[in-house]
Amino acid sequence: MANGADEIRQLKATSQALREQLEDLRFEKDEAVQQVVVATQDEITQLKSIAAALREELERVTIDSQNRIQELERDFNNERKHLQEMIGVLRNDLGKPALDPEAILPGERQDD
Repeated sequence: MANGADEIRQLKATSQALREQLEDLRFEKDEAVQQVVVATQDEITQLKSIAAALREELERVTIDSQNRIQELERDFNNERKHLQEMIGVLRNDLGKPALDPEAILPGERQDD
């Protein structure tokens, strides 16, 4: 019977050791999961920050581009208006007779 009692004690000790080992493994697993969760949350936070920065940069570039387009359109319209005015002046000049030199420099005559 002593042999049976010894075996029971050994089995209980083995069982206790296995329980402790299992508990240690659970603790390690839970700790590893927690580390992954923290790392993932950090990565998510960083990605959100990057996305926000990129969105702001895109908005800034879009606004800058729109402003530049408006500036170019304004310059184009001003130049077109100026050129149309010059065309009008030149057309009027084409319809007028040649200038009389007397009208330009009174008192001086050109000899033919």
